[in-house]
Amino acid sequence: MKVGMILDGLFPTDARVEREALALIAEGHEVHLWAFTKDPKKKFEEYNGIKVHYAHRNNLIYKASAMAIDWPIYHLLLRKHVQSFLKNQFDVIHVHDMTIAGLVMKLKKSEKLVLDLHENRPEIMRYYPHLKRFPTNILINLDRWKRAEMSYIKKSDAVIVVTKEAAEYYGKANSNYCVVPNTAELATIDAIPIDQSLVDRYKDNFVVLYIGDLGSRRGIYELIEAADLLEDQIPELKVVMVGDSSERPSYEQLVDQKNLQDFVDFEGFQPHDLLFSYIKAANVGTSPLWRNIHHDTTFANKVFQYMSLGLPQVVSDCPAQENVVEECNAGLIHTSKVPQDLADKIYDLYANPEKAETLGLSARKSMEEIWDWKYKKQALVNLYRGFQAD
Repeated sequence: MKVGMILDGLFPTDARVEREALALIAEGHEVHLWAFTKDPKKKFEEYNGIKVHYAHRNNLIYKASAMAIDWPIYHLLLRKHVQSFLKNQFDVIHVHDMTIAGLVMKLKKSEKLVLDLHENRPEIMRYYPHLKRFPTNILINLDRWKRAEMSYIKKSDAVIVVTKEAAEYYGKANSNYCVVPNTAELATIDAIPIDQSLVDRYKDNFVVLYIGDLGSRRGIYELIEAADLLEDQIPELKVVMVGDSSERPSYEQLVDQKNLQDFVDFEGFQPHDLLFSYIKAANVGTSPLWRNIHHDTTFANKVFQYMSLGLPQVVSDCPAQENVVEECNAGLIHTSKVPQDLADKIYDLYANPEKAETLGLSARKSMEEIWDWKYKKQALVNLYRGFQAD
């Protein structure tokens, strides 16, 4: 089959899109991808077998995307680009996320349409700081985004979500859901070299690791509070945060107020491959997300990255990640937004190294036997096999 994927984001920086495209190519499908580039001269390339058609994303397009559902300018700017791409006459159009889905649905003809929801966009937007300020709090209506999302789901031939909890959340809006999680590919991870100098830097510490965006909704304040509770119990404690956000100065101020400079490291964003050296250096991984509809129905990539290297973890009780960690016996669960419970669970793994080792071994085994991408991509493969049989 000839598949036209549409991503209103930059490529090749989206690992999920690349993994899905390569899985379909391995099945014998011809995959074309329409995506953005910052290079105005770049029009087309073949990337690992994916035929990538590029559109230049200028500043106007980038800013207009934030209001794609509220105002027509974003779709008007992209209309001719998408029309040109669809002239390739695809059997299936596979749209990644909802921002551009409405335009695609207006322009498509008889092709089957797959809506691939990487996240619950309307719900996560509720936590964007800029949407709480004038004028964006007036220009962007999140209830309108939610209505649009449900409309697109109903109009699609199939809907891909990242967790079974997401499929349950969307309910009966579409009967054809396909769960394709953002898991990891062990063969790729195992081939990544470890930076031994980084591992050695922390060899005398008990490292509690967080990797990813440092938005407050991800439990960063709670993790700092937990460090404050643990500094006397774990003298060699080092909370290492690999990531960044506009809120980082407020975290650093809190660390200074609590005199935790010796116990907390802010490493900023690091290259993807280097993340696994940090994981190798760590004793515990964390994902202390706040409970909300978005976090309850999606996975943090870090959960599977920790599991891939056999790192035991402490995660909050957001159902999607809680269910995986409990079913895989890969770590401990703490109550969201409760620093004392987070600290208690971290201390449990510190005080019981044999327990921590058992959890880490179970995590790695679960990746090898259940959660490796080579298994989880099968749902996507089967969806397209079903299309071929129609």
